[in-house]
Formats: sequence, C-alpha cells, structure tokens
Amino acid sequence: MIKRPTVAHTCRAATRLALAFTLATLLAGCADVPAAFGPTSAQARANADGLFGAFVRRFTNVERTPRYARAREMLLHYALTPSQVYSDTSIWTSYGPDGYRTLFGNATFRDGRYVFSNTETDDPVKVLGEGRHIMRLHKVSNDDYDCRLCDDHDHAERGAATRTDRGNDYHDDVTAAQVKAMRPTPKEPSP
Repeated sequence: MIKRPTVAHTCRAATRLALAFTLATLLAGCADVPAAFGPTSAQARANADGLFGAFVRRFTNVERTPRYARAREMLLHYALTPSQVYSDTSIWTSYGPDGYRTLFGNATFRDGRYVFSNTETDDPVKVLGEGRHIMRLHKVSNDDYDCRLCDDHDHAERGAATRTDRGNDYHDDVTAAQVKAMRPTPKEPSP
C-alpha cells in the first residue's frame, strides 16, 4: 500500500519552503545595508542613529494646528474638485499674481510633539527629521487646474535636501488633464 501525502502535510511543506525562500531573500537583500550608512563603522552608526532618531521624532505625538488641520481636511475633501478650494482664503498661505495659490506647511519637533503648521515662507529645512510641505494650485482656465505637491525633509550630514539633489523622495505633479480624466462624464438628458 502506497501512502499519499495529506493536504495538511503538503501545506506545511509549502509553508516551510516559502518561509525559507523569504528568509534567504531578506538576508541577501540586507547584506549591504550597514555599508550604505557610511564608509566607516562610526560614521555608519552616527548616520543610522540620526535616521532612526528622525523617524522617532516624526511619529511622536503628531499634532496639527487648527488652521493646518482645516486646510488638510478641505484639500482632501475637494481633491477632485479644486474649484471648491481655490478661492478659500483660510487655506492658502500665499497668492501669486499669476493665479497660483500656495500652502506652505512646516513640520517641526518641539516640546515633545511633532507639529504640522502653516507658514508664510518656504525656507529650507535645517533640522534633522523636520519637513516642509508645499502645495501649489494654479487655475489654468475656467475648469482646469494644475496642482503641484512637494515634500522636503532634512537628511543626515547633507543638510537640507532640495528637489534637484534627491531623486527618491516624494514629488508628484497632477495635471488638469489627469483630474479631468478622473471626473465622471455627465449623462446626456433623455429625449
């Protein structure tokens, strides 16, 4: 009599194989991580401490000032209908002569809290772990808008990062055509 493997036995074997493959992949992928933090052990440790310290500050007691919280809520709510927030003066921190509306936001760590707030300037970020968030909305025509978003964060030892010297940080452009493509097509009235 030939014994056939049971379904449970086959599942356990497949699970073990998947775990072994995952572990091997993780170990191979993490082999060069310490070297990426710096050429020497001391420099790698200092850079890693700075990075993980910035993460800790970034997620410690996150608060938003009332004005920033309202602007964030309105921008999220009307993301696909920017005409609803374009003229709302409580959201924007500056207005350009060319029809731009700009919201400058700072993220700073103070008094044991990471606070998001509106600011009037786009001064570069100078403290490790802090950030600057910029949203620009431009009215292209009656119902077309151009929205540009940018987040800048300070990185260890290099000082403030700029859009031109970093390639992997978040930056996104949403064009009016993309927003139009997301809008539902109006239905024709029936005769």
